[in-house]
Amino acid sequence: KLDLVIQLAAQVLSSEAVRDILALVLNIGNFINEGHMLGNASGFTFQSVTLLPGNKLANRRGTLLHLMAQVLESKREAVVADLSNLKDLVK
Repeated sequence: KLDLVIQLAAQVLSSEAVRDILALVLNIGNFINEGHMLGNASGFTFQSVTLLPGNKLANRRGTLLHLMAQVLESKREAVVADLSNLKDLVK
């Protein structure tokens, strides 16, 4: 099982999809904090990622997590495919 965990960790670390998703999280955070001293950040904590489902959109049609999913599905289809490949490794 340790070999499987090491293999999965290597896949996640080398995944462009994971990098793209983390970049999207950073861009959303920078957009929200624009004009504030927290804007234009070069990083974020993983704890702040847990806030995405709790932040509702102004139009009340979802959360930031829903927005991320919509962006990924509509503009970054390759990312979604890459994530599916990672998911298949876990099975």
